[in-house]
Amino acid sequence: MLLPVLVLARRADVASVIGTALVAKARGWGHRRIAVELGRSAETVRGWLRRFAGRIEAVRVVFTGWCRALAADPPSKPWPRSPADASHSRKCKIDCETLH
Repeated sequence: MLLPVLVLARRADVASVIGTALVAKARGWGHRRIAVELGRSAETVRGWLRRFAGRIEAVRVVFTGWCRALAADPPSKPWPRSPADASHSRKCKIDCETLH
């Protein structure tokens, strides 16, 4: 008998629920308010937010790669490889609503 994917992934919540929590956090909500809205425990939501915050640089790298690959009008200068270039962040800003 095969196990459901949720069991194999060891994740009780689907990505859309966690994504909703991330969008709410980006809008300034605290973990307790998000937990109430999603019907999850505050500890669970706090854990999601902390794990995401701890991996933010890796997420930035992935999204920058997507921006490069999908840009209809790539910039004339090479894409920066570091978040230190603030103008790069503005060029490749991902709106949370688009991801949700």
